[in-house]
Amino acid sequence: MRGSRVFHRSRLPFAVLAVALASCAFTDAAASRVRPMNLEEMTARAGRIFRGTCTAVETARDPDSALDIARVTFRVERLVKGEAGESLTVRMLADPDGA
Repeated sequence: MRGSRVFHRSRLPFAVLAVALASCAFTDAAASRVRPMNLEEMTARAGRIFRGTCTAVETARDPDSALDIARVTFRVERLVKGEAGESLTVRMLADPDGA
């Protein structure tokens, strides 16, 4: 793992953004355009919707894809849709420079 770092934050806006990004992160990577979605469409397509507090962010190199990823862990405070335990970790692409 190259440059593994851990950050601790407690920001709800970051949590909302991370969940929104995570719901889009696993779509077809070959798409050249992203169709804009409104909140109703994003809500319908989301597998999980929750309110939580970000407890940790770790960046590392994924051994399978060789891409820099971030693992963002949340303490789940309110589950709106889907299933989750007391905590939830979301993986997403990360900036290799940490910016």
